[in-house]
Amino acid sequence: MFLLVKKDYVGNELEIFKETKKYFWSYIWLGVLTTIFVLLWTLLLIIPGIIFSVFYSFAVYAFFFEGLKGMAAIRRSVSLVKNYWWAVFGRFIVIAIALWIFTIIISIPVYFTDNKSIFFSFWNSIIQIINFLIGPISLIYFYQIYKDLVIIKK
Repeated sequence: MFLLVKKDYVGNELEIFKETKKYFWSYIWLGVLTTIFVLLWTLLLIIPGIIFSVFYSFAVYAFFFEGLKGMAAIRRSVSLVKNYWWAVFGRFIVIAIALWIFTIIISIPVYFTDNKSIFFSFWNSIIQIINFLIGPISLIYFYQIYKDLVIIKK
């Protein structure tokens, strides 16, 4: 999805998918690094873990859109969020609450059915499809925040 957004949705999807191979291990390493750092901050208490997870949240965007890897991507993310932490956190909370409420609303029919019924299985499948569609929307939402921060920090 990141490469598709990076290329402005232009190009052959199969070729873009094949291109992801060259990013795979660097992307995994970035994920491992950010996870370790957030876990270490969380060991201090929950609040530092939350604070630094927001600081590190744009590392993957710096990786794909600026070509930075590992610690360079993490440092770039921190520099983008610096002085705008509350604004970024507020936007994260708004989308999280909106998605949470939406998920609860579409899940209501499941709570009133037997989990062995056909309707339960059918509606659960519908919920999974909707959640699959929500992923790209949230990626684009956070990409817009990332682009705004890049413009502000120039």
